[in-house]
Amino acid sequence: MNPLDLLLLALMAVAFWLLILRPAKVRRQAQAKLVASLAPGKRVMTAGGIFGTLVGVDSNRVRLEVAPGMVLELLPQAIAEVLPDAEVDAPPVAGALDAPTDPALAAPTDPGPGPTPRATTGGDPADPDAPAGAPTSREADRG
Repeated sequence: MNPLDLLLLALMAVAFWLLILRPAKVRRQAQAKLVASLAPGKRVMTAGGIFGTLVGVDSNRVRLEVAPGMVLELLPQAIAEVLPDAEVDAPPVAGALDAPTDPALAAPTDPGPGPTPRATTGGDPADPDAPAGAPTSREADRG
């Protein structure tokens, strides 16, 4: 085997470790640290984007209150982020979730009843109710 081939193989192994294995290990360690820091009363966000307050933490599951009286049981690994206390104490913005701020996203207004489309059964554009196969007004004029 050529020494240049060995050097190339070693460089590929180092690149694989730097680009794939090391970042994955850092993410696993960060997630394990996050799971270890979970405690009842903390406000969290799940990986699915659900916000809630932890009401119970076990080794294999957490209980998350998302609304008064509504508790979800999740795996601890489903917690993506512990929210800082500043976000917990922030008052909700009035109407923030009620109406979009962009007029293009607003629900369309009802324009009222419009014309009702009619299916044509006959071949006469002047008389759409004429039965199929009946002579059209042009054919009747021709005699």
